[in-house]
Amino acid sequence: MELDLPEERTYCPKLTCAVYDYMFLGLKQPTIGTFNIPLGRIKADAIQQRLTFTEQSKKLIRALREKLGEPPLGESEDGAG
Repeated sequence: MELDLPEERTYCPKLTCAVYDYMFLGLKQPTIGTFNIPLGRIKADAIQQRLTFTEQSKKLIRALREKLGEPPLGESEDGAG
């Protein structure tokens, strides 16, 4: 299932789930429990984690290029970027 969620964490929904028992061939289905999955928080955390990983990767690439004596990405040999 694909679903476009709002960009703002405040407006992202929670997924509410209910769990039922199945007794006596379905004649009685008492609720065992309910729980919420905070989709907005999960999405925001995943985006932040990806941004952090990307920034750390860029720092590592810069450090490696510097060690190898290569110009930073996006700059030419003559520094005319």
